[in-house]
Amino acid sequence: LFRSALYCDKDDLAEMSAQIERLLRDGALSSSLSASALSRARAFTWDATVRRTVEAYTKAERGSGVGGSR
Repeated sequence: LFRSALYCDKDDLAEMSAQIERLLRDGALSSSLSASALSRARAFTWDATVRRTVEAYTKAERGSGVGGSR
């Protein structure tokens, strides 16, 4: 499980401010979240994106009957 973000209610400005302050004050937390985010981002390569896209199209084509024999 990757923990690479702090969460808050988008409509609660006090909570959002508190989380931003937390990141600014806690260097260890900021470094940890940053390292986790970079690690997670490595999974999103162009090669992986192409492979998964082709797999999805192939699966959809098989399921829809498109491209089958006539």
